[in-house]
Amino acid sequence: MINKLSLLTLLLASVGLTACSSSGSSENNNTSNTTNSQVQQHPSTLSLATHFDEQYLENREQVSPTNDTEIDKIDDELDKILVLNGSGYKQSNFTTNEASYNVYAVNLNDSAYSVMVSNNREKDFARLDTAVNSTKGEVLNTLSGKATYTGTALLVDQNHDITTNGTVKLEADFTNKNISGEIHSNTQNIMLNNTEIATATQVEDSSDTFISFSGNATTNTGFVGDYTGSFAGKNANEVVGIATLEKGDEKLGVAFGGTKQ
Repeated sequence: MINKLSLLTLLLASVGLTACSSSGSSENNNTSNTTNSQVQQHPSTLSLATHFDEQYLENREQVSPTNDTEIDKIDDELDKILVLNGSGYKQSNFTTNEASYNVYAVNLNDSAYSVMVSNNREKDFARLDTAVNSTKGEVLNTLSGKATYTGTALLVDQNHDITTNGTVKLEADFTNKNISGEIHSNTQNIMLNNTEIATATQVEDSSDTFISFSGNATTNTGFVGDYTGSFAGKNANEVVGIATLEKGDEKLGVAFGGTKQ
């Protein structure tokens, strides 16, 4: 089952951010542009995992779209961008009646993840998402030994500066059911501290389980926060997740994913 997942929590509204209103350019703006032509839309029946929802870099009530049509448009566009086709990194943009959005995404074979920003909403806006063909929960009991996952990390801060060349490395110990890792970029080194690998239940179907993890994230510069993720593919060949951290008024969001080595 393909699950569209996005993380909710954290990160208060940033003060001092400035952006232009989109009201002056709302005519005939329902256009989109992607840099990769291999687009396949997700099935329309997407389940949301219990511990996933939208994750915004600022307070959701102040920056997120409130119009249902706008929210549906964003979700529809993300369905086109987050595709499980192994196409790798892709930068896209689309425009709605309210605003224009830039999306930075990585598509693996069984998972995908993205950072989305808009600079012409009433307040600047950032959102992190993942999509995953979840590894079924019962597979966890068949996995043993250790596995290393490596891949790309996408970072965004409170100023909506984007870093697309971050790296992630995760070490999973399936025998002892734990995982830890590191995210490196030219601005931050993030520790994904050791946490339990466990099964979780799909919110729409309690009989449908998947393998997930959730733990604490820290940096040596004083950022603290959390990370959450899940395994993807029939045999847990991929991993995908999101980390959110803060230090005072500074905010940091990361979408990451990797493949088993």
